[in-house]
Amino acid sequence: MHRRENIPVILLTARDTSADRVRGLDIGADDYLTKPFEPRELVARINSVLRRRGPVPTVMEATPAEAALAPTQHYAFAGLSFMSSTGTLRRGDGSAVRLSTV
Repeated sequence: MHRRENIPVILLTARDTSADRVRGLDIGADDYLTKPFEPRELVARINSVLRRRGPVPTVMEATPAEAALAPTQHYAFAGLSFMSSTGTLRRGDGSAVRLSTV
């Protein structure tokens, strides 16, 4: 797994053998969770990975001119959408999801 940025990776998979887990962690995953899983466990694992990662560096605010030139990336998955330019995560109904770092 080639990592271009310091972004934590949690593998969510149906592959549940010990060899699969070891391979997933060996290729660079920070954690490995097999299906089916409890949502509370996933949240706990996300929080754990974020704690191990440490504080997120502060991002400098862009000027309006810089922001206009920056590419905006929009990601959508499982009824959620994330706008990288604003750091906003929204549900399918348009309501915002509160994001935080630990």
